[in-house]
Amino acid sequence: MNVTQIGGPAIGTFVSVGLSTVTYRATDLAGNTSTCSFTVTVVDDEAPTITCPTGSPFSRFTDDPLCAYTTVGTEFDPTAMDNCPLTVVVSNDFNGMATLAGANIPQGSTTIIWTVTSGLLSATCSITIDVADDDPPTFTCPGPQTAFTNGSVNCEANVPNLAALVADEADNCGTAIVTQSTAAGTAITVTDGQLINYTITVTDGAGNTATCSVNVTYEDDDLPTFTCPTPQTVFTNGNVNCEANVP
Repeated sequence: MNVTQIGGPAIGTFVSVGLSTVTYRATDLAGNTSTCSFTVTVVDDEAPTITCPTGSPFSRFTDDPLCAYTTVGTEFDPTAMDNCPLTVVVSNDFNGMATLAGANIPQGSTTIIWTVTSGLLSATCSITIDVADDDPPTFTCPGPQTAFTNGSVNCEANVPNLAALVADEADNCGTAIVTQSTAAGTAITVTDGQLINYTITVTDGAGNTATCSVNVTYEDDDLPTFTCPTPQTVFTNGNVNCEANVP
């Protein structure tokens, strides 16, 4: 009897993952034949591999006006491999995609898990990206100001509230605080026409600052004071013309 294979992958050949049917035929000396078929199922039991980029945790800075760092190309993408590459799926838990290219990573520390899946098998790796805000706040500096004496006998004036003149302070990562070099309302001794320079500072939550200088000219607008004499009596000076001297 002669047995030969008449269908399916030949003995010794590599068979792809999936189902294959093999058929054999048997022939006896009289020429009678019969056939049989069976299936071969190839299952992938080798887990894929994934390698994250080296250097984690990565340090990056915000890209104004965003309070985030915009990734450049595939700088944070992993390398995934599998013995059955056609079935590999790569994704991450940040944007759910196979790449982080162009993603906006927010200020702070963000850990991203990458996953490669092949069939029922998977592997993971993770990276951490630390994004710091290094962008200073912005604002419009007030112009020169004029302040006046406060009526004190010592020719004093109160420092004006220059910080309150800033109405458009802004920051890419939230609010900013406006301060001035000498506190508003502070009484200082001045001379008429004196010019004093003050610094306005705007500070954001990360400690970044922006400054400008404002000139304040002080003017004395207080009227002088004196005690008016009481009514006086004077007498003629003996002149024949009935004259008197002004006291």
